[in-house]
Amino acid sequence: MPLRRPPAVTSRPKVDLCPVTETAKIIGKKWYLIILHELTRTPMGFNELKRAVRGISAKVLSENLGELEARGLVTRTVYSESPIRVEYGLTDKGRELDGIFLSMRVWGEKWAICFDEGEMSEAPVAVRTP
Repeated sequence: MPLRRPPAVTSRPKVDLCPVTETAKIIGKKWYLIILHELTRTPMGFNELKRAVRGISAKVLSENLGELEARGLVTRTVYSESPIRVEYGLTDKGRELDGIFLSMRVWGEKWAICFDEGEMSEAPVAVRTP
C-alpha cells in the first residue's frame, strides 16, 4: 500500500476581499492618516512632525512612525551630523496615498466643518424633539 502524503495546506491570514476594508486596516489607525498627510508635503524631522500633528505625544508619534515604517509607508533617514538628525518621508507606496488625501480634502471642503478645540463648545447642538 503506497504511503499517502497529507495534503499541503498553506495557512494565509484571513483577508477581507473588500479593498476598502483592507486599506482601512493598513492606514486606519487613529494618527496614521494625519501623519501621512503631513509627510505628503515634504520630509520632516521628528520635532517638526510633532508640531504639525497637533495633540500627539512624542511616545505615540514615535510608535506610529515605527509602525508606518514597518508597513512600508514611511522611510526613516538618519544623518550623521552633530547633533544627529533624523528625517521621515514617504516611500513610493506611501506617496500613492495622495489620491486618497485629495479625495478627502474635496469631501471635507464640501461637507465637513472644522472647529478648533476652543470652538467646539460654541458649536450648535442638535436637539431632538418628540
